[in-house]
Amino acid sequence: MTVNERIKVVVSFLIREGKGKNQGDIGVRIGYPNSSYLSQVINGRVEITNKFINSLCELDENINKEWIISEKGNMLKTEDELTVDSRLSLEAQLAMAKIKLEMKDEIIQEKERMIQHLLQQYGKPQIGSYPKTDKKQTVNEPKVAQPQTS
Repeated sequence: MTVNERIKVVVSFLIREGKGKNQGDIGVRIGYPNSSYLSQVINGRVEITNKFINSLCELDENINKEWIISEKGNMLKTEDELTVDSRLSLEAQLAMAKIKLEMKDEIIQEKERMIQHLLQQYGKPQIGSYPKTDKKQTVNEPKVAQPQTS
């Protein structure tokens, strides 16, 4: 795979990850005012610079710059290659997920307390203990004119 093809793979990944709407948008986000610049890079019409590759990698810190340049390793960094900032970011995401789970647990517990309170206040409903009505439940059907008899 050529470096241009690897850049195309990275750009597709960035679009899937929501870092840009399309190829032109990614080009603009890395600092190129002309949205067709990235297309020119991918098609080999423009020289690929370190600045370009660094800018591309800055859109997602998990992108492995070494893979783009030389195809060594994987497109995405492994756990060992992640920067301290990205590890902290992962730890922060994990902490937020734990907090959300705790909040959901608290909500469930509160609902269970409410159910217990209502059961104590009103008693446990028995099957078939709902009040019966004299009226039959009917579906509103269109009325058909009856023939008149004389």
